[in-house]
Amino acid sequence: MRQMEMIHPNSSVSSPPYTCITPSSDFGFSVILKQTNQLTSGDIAFFLNERWKPKNQAEVPTSIQRRKGGEVTRRLNIELLSRFPWLAVSRHQEHEGLWCSVCVIMRISNSGGGWSALSGGGGQKMGRLVLEPLKDYSNLTGKDGALTKHVNSQYHMNHQCRAAVLLASFKQDRQDIRNTLDSERIKQIHQNRELFTSIVETIKLCGAQNIPLPGHRDDGKLDNQGPNVVAAENDGNFGHLLRYRVQGGDSLLQRLVETASGNTKYNIKQIKNELMRTIGELIKSETVRKVNTARVWCLIADESTDRQTRELMVVAGSYVYKSEKGYVIQEDPVAIFDAFQTLSGLSEDEETNTTQNVEERLDGKSLGRLLLSEITKSGLDMTKCVGQGYDKAASMSSLVNGAAGEIKQSY
Repeated sequence: MRQMEMIHPNSSVSSPPYTCITPSSDFGFSVILKQTNQLTSGDIAFFLNERWKPKNQAEVPTSIQRRKGGEVTRRLNIELLSRFPWLAVSRHQEHEGLWCSVCVIMRISNSGGGWSALSGGGGQKMGRLVLEPLKDYSNLTGKDGALTKHVNSQYHMNHQCRAAVLLASFKQDRQDIRNTLDSERIKQIHQNRELFTSIVETIKLCGAQNIPLPGHRDDGKLDNQGPNVVAAENDGNFGHLLRYRVQGGDSLLQRLVETASGNTKYNIKQIKNELMRTIGELIKSETVRKVNTARVWCLIADESTDRQTRELMVVAGSYVYKSEKGYVIQEDPVAIFDAFQTLSGLSEDEETNTTQNVEERLDGKSLGRLLLSEITKSGLDMTKCVGQGYDKAASMSSLVNGAAGEIKQSY
């Protein structure tokens, strides 16, 4: 099963505050499979018929056009998805926008297919909706609308015919070994998605409530304790919460506990850590996207010493976004790191030709370098940053020798 098929809902293309994770049925994944020649017949049927679609107007994407009088926000009319059944919406970070599902999946070249009898157009160039997403929603219908022009193109009509023939063949009850394998594969995919829903939701619960996952012995088999949720030997919060789900009626998770082999139970610490890192990166990328979507934002940072005497630095963005209830000021963390350890890494990169060991100091200049490094790695747009927020310590807030001055000098 592909890694993308393990990703759990939900994410978004536009600025409204959705949760951050792209659903596995998002059409953007079919674009990736097509580009890498990995589309199977099961994938084709799935993305043509069962791909993710916005359920209401709040989930549709928006686009911003710059006019002489300012910026104008255009929102996709959800009714267009019924009017044009082939129209697909993607919230995938690299492929967000509108696509023609049949042309993306059925095309065999980039310019009408070349073979006009098969994919039509005889050299008619494909562009938005096929080779790249359509992100401008200001002129979609009408005589010169993007969707109107596309639906009337020769290659689109031929692609629709090919898709209809292919889907009709899928419906035939043929005892073909390839069909059997595909159906088993799809069944396994759906089971794995449901399984990962239970595990990922448990990890998200622990993260939201600041509950540590590990226990003294939390690897290997997750024993079924019958009516008892509490294990005889403490195997951590994660194991207890999974058993609690089983007791609450999670039949798929119960079947996994009772029958699956040890390496497919996904509760060993390496897999848990990988899932936590993946969830963290997805949350971070969505936060960065929302900050960069805002017209302006403010950088906030602070450091604190933890129980292990590590100097931890937290970087956050304060920004304004428009929700259904109006404009909302939001502050979201973007990064947290060990200041001394990260600074040592920066110094090694900058002094690769120097053998002299220099003791690192968290002065204003060093802190400024740290913040600039983390901002660059995270992808935050500093051209929209209009302010900095720190505590009263001179090393942070001073415009002469502090981190604030170092950043202001760079931007």
